[in-house]
Amino acid sequence: MPWYRWSVLGNTSIPIEVPLLPDMNHDLDAILKAINNRTKVIIISNPHNPTGLYLNEQEIYNFFKRIPSNILLIVDQAYYEYQSTQESILINQLGNAPNLMLTRTFQRSMD
Repeated sequence: MPWYRWSVLGNTSIPIEVPLLPDMNHDLDAILKAINNRTKVIIISNPHNPTGLYLNEQEIYNFFKRIPSNILLIVDQAYYEYQSTQESILINQLGNAPNLMLTRTFQRSMD
């Protein structure tokens, strides 16, 4: 997403973009391979915008456990309401993981 790229560039850092899989979902193995000694943050939109695809709790948890603890994982859940199962992805890990950030929009429901 352009916003992620602009945020990285705005902080005088170098973005590393990893292409999506052919099914248009995140390629977690490729993200792991792209980590280097200068990697500070990994951002994943889940559900992915604009595809709407998402990784389930176990997939993201397994990925999170494989990244070094000095790298911040940001899981952008801005479109959480559109997930068919609306899993609370990694929410139970927040108290135990200082290198995990979950974000959502401050959108008011129109109910």
